[in-house]
Amino acid sequence: MLRDNFFYMVQVGIGSNGVPLYLLMDTARYGLTWTQCQPCIYCYPMRTPKFDSRSSFSYRPPPCNHRLCINCQNGVCFYNIRYGGGATTSGVMAFETFAFQITPLTATVIDNTAFGCSNDNRKIQLAKNGVISGILGLDKSAQSLLNQQVFGSIIQGRFSYCLVPFTQALQTPSFLRFGEDIPPRHECGISTNRIFTRNLPGHGRWVRIVMRAFQRCYDSRQLQRIEARCLIREGKFAHFIDTEQAYFCVALVAGDKRTVLGAWHQQNMRVIYDLVTAGLQFEETNCGDDTT
Repeated sequence: MLRDNFFYMVQVGIGSNGVPLYLLMDTARYGLTWTQCQPCIYCYPMRTPKFDSRSSFSYRPPPCNHRLCINCQNGVCFYNIRYGGGATTSGVMAFETFAFQITPLTATVIDNTAFGCSNDNRKIQLAKNGVISGILGLDKSAQSLLNQQVFGSIIQGRFSYCLVPFTQALQTPSFLRFGEDIPPRHECGISTNRIFTRNLPGHGRWVRIVMRAFQRCYDSRQLQRIEARCLIREGKFAHFIDTEQAYFCVALVAGDKRTVLGAWHQQNMRVIYDLVTAGLQFEETNCGDDTT
């Protein structure tokens, strides 16, 4: 995994000749992996050549009755994907050989990978004249790489990534990992408490405040200190109690807006997606060491 501007990308070899292409890692909801293909109707500019299926012997179209073929016209499977902000990509779905670099010297080759050959891309906002040629779909949809049968023995229900900080990513790549290749994680214990209590000075008595916002308390004896500058933007919303007790409480208030933890928040974090339990695990680590 490398970085192009503010986007993290994965190097993939596509086709019988293993053309190296860089795809933006996408864990959202759009599923299909695609790359810009020649001949283009409308494509965004790139520094690297676009994939040309005519030069690959392993490229083959699916039949119209294939479960991933949604829109078949005259024996050809078409797709059209709409992203936020009005961006769209459309083209032809097909099967092709994908090669994933496992170590600096070895790669895993997967035949019959369903992907999209996009020849019409509108309002795709990637780095101008960059190297990203498309999207690597890693969501839960049927067209995602994660749910394709040919990847089952490799993924084993789990995948993981570790984002090298922006200051290092151009020089130090990391790896998108699957199954047994994921480093073991550390376990952490969580203690919960429904009551937040504090002796109010001058009143001479205990006051109990029952609030949902204080229902999650964590044992802090084994945790590293969290720098306030990471997530606390305005001090007036922070609540600190100086105490010798080895526990702290986190106030979580429900809201009607979606919370997004982007690549900036995930720097130097080992993130593991468990597809079997529908769980998300993360641990602070040095992603610069995730190079072998």
